[in-house]
Amino acid sequence: MIRLIDLLIESKTPITIYRVEDNSGLGPFRQEVANKIKSSSKEDYTLYKKMYNRISKVHKAVIVNVPKGYVFGYESKKQLMKWFTTEDLQLLKKYNFAIQSYNNVVNYYFIMDRELIFKKPK
Repeated sequence: MIRLIDLLIESKTPITIYRVEDNSGLGPFRQEVANKIKSSSKEDYTLYKKMYNRISKVHKAVIVNVPKGYVFGYESKKQLMKWFTTEDLQLLKKYNFAIQSYNNVVNYYFIMDRELIFKKPK
């Protein structure tokens, strides 16, 4: 099995990073989000599970031990859209998620060409 550390490519060049998160700065793949969607709408929950299953298949290919304080993000909106469909983003918007950007981030690592992890600025 491939270890995450084998896939990391460190970079210190400042970039803008895009991420899907709620007003608290948390991503959509948490049990409390699944429970909220499930209790709100069966149709929405079916779409959420479909999105979760599609994205988690990619993550299961790698042992993902993200260092404390780091989160997943994307170096462009185009890259983000390779993971999240327009339908996914419309669903998440109903539950107060949006694409956020973080400018001039220097503490990040690429995970191959798929996405990156970064330490969110405080």
